[in-house]
Amino acid sequence: MFDVSDYVTYYQYDRFISYLGIDSDQGAKGNGVKFTVQTSVDNQTWKTVAQTEILNTNAEKVEISLEGVKYLKISASDNGGNANDHSVIANPLLVNESYTEENSTESEMKTVAEYDKELKELRE
Repeated sequence: MFDVSDYVTYYQYDRFISYLGIDSDQGAKGNGVKFTVQTSVDNQTWKTVAQTEILNTNAEKVEISLEGVKYLKISASDNGGNANDHSVIANPLLVNESYTEENSTESEMKTVAEYDKELKELRE
């Protein structure tokens, strides 16, 4: 579970984008994983906003609106067995309306520590 409220409020991030899948080193050895993405405004009541099919080899891209959202939760189901089903949340991004994959650069990304420092300064 992630508290995204400060990122939505202070940085105006309005979307979460990520790829959900299985560690490619495991191949199709397991029986797959099913991901569920949920959002909440109070950390008590959760709304399912995305759910994948059972993933064995390919990743699935998710793009979630963060409008009015304070919390984000990503869950991976073992689909009945957890042998070799190493779930992966790849390239998770919080972005705003101006973001496109074409204008994305790694140099624009900040570390969590950098964001924590900025948020601390904003709250003071």
